[in-house]
Formats: sequence, C-alpha cells, structure tokens
Amino acid sequence: GSILMEEAVSTVNELPKHDKANSKKLSYVVELLVYAHYCFTITCDMEGIASVLRTAQFCTKCLNRAGQYTQMVRLLTGIGRFQEMFYIIETLYNQHHFEVLCRKCKGDAKESQLKMALLVFMKKYHPSDIENLNMISLGFGMYKEAAEHLEKRGHEEISHIKNQIKTGGKELINSLKEIRKTFLYAANNYAKG
Repeated sequence: GSILMEEAVSTVNELPKHDKANSKKLSYVVELLVYAHYCFTITCDMEGIASVLRTAQFCTKCLNRAGQYTQMVRLLTGIGRFQEMFYIIETLYNQHHFEVLCRKCKGDAKESQLKMALLVFMKKYHPSDIENLNMISLGFGMYKEAAEHLEKRGHEEISHIKNQIKTGGKELINSLKEIRKTFLYAANNYAKG
C-alpha cells in the first residue's frame, strides 16, 4: 500500500495545479489510489487510509478541471467510502453529471451502500430536488424511501404555505401546484414499491 501511495502522491504532485491534467495520468492516479486504499484497508492501516482520502480529495479537483467525471465515479466506487467522499457526489451534482454515478453502479457489489449514501446526500443537502431524487429511486428501485421523503416534504410545504392562504395570489397557486406535484411523485413511487 505504501509504495502505491508514494507513487500516487508523486504523480499527483506532478499534475498542474490550475490547468487541465493529462487524462491518462489522472486515470493512473485514480487506480493507484483505489489499490492503495484496498491495501491499507486489508492491513487496517488507518493513517494510510486517511492519506488516500486526502490525496483523493485533491485528485477530485484535478479530475473536475479536466472534466473526467467517469474517473471521479471510479475513484468514489473503487474506494467505496461514500459518506467520507460526499465531496465527489457534490461535485458530480454541481457539474450536472449526477446521472453518471447512478448509471455506473447498477449491479455493482457496492450498489446498496451507494444507493443509501445517495439518498442520505439528497435528503441532507438537496431535499427540494425532486427530479434527482426520483432518478435515484428509479435507478435503484428505492421507491418506498423516495415516496416517504416526498410525502414528508409535501406536508412540510403545506405547513409552510398556511400563512399564504389568507393572502392568496399567484404565489399561493404556484406553491399549491408544486405541492400537488410532490404528492403525485410520492404516490407514483408508493405504487411502484
């Protein structure tokens, strides 16, 4: 593990700090990090694992600059520490490549861990993004979890607009339409589950 990590760090240090890096070099670093993490994990070397995670975070910035989103997914799924690596999920989300992550892990051994991490991520950081939550539920067959979240969100939205009911207006109508849409998505997910 240490030899792989040394090679990964030296290669990462050669990467340009602000420009796009060579995609082959980035792919090489990703594989080194994945295998170094594996070695450190089987030997229970917590310092080595922490070092891999720090280097992976820097590598993610380089991958983002280079537009290497599939390599980002490989780094995340290869290491498999989804909770500790939410920054990759956030980067994919912000760069509108979230679906790459959802498609990539279909049938993978780590699929159940990933789908739970994605659900936690969406609920915690983007609870109002119904479209991506729906994409996760469809992609991983998590209909019940998505439906429960959507139903809860619909009730929260109803509580929020109670003050608007007295004043009425176009804003209230738009809010009611959004609430209807939320409950419709919830009902559809319940029906599928």
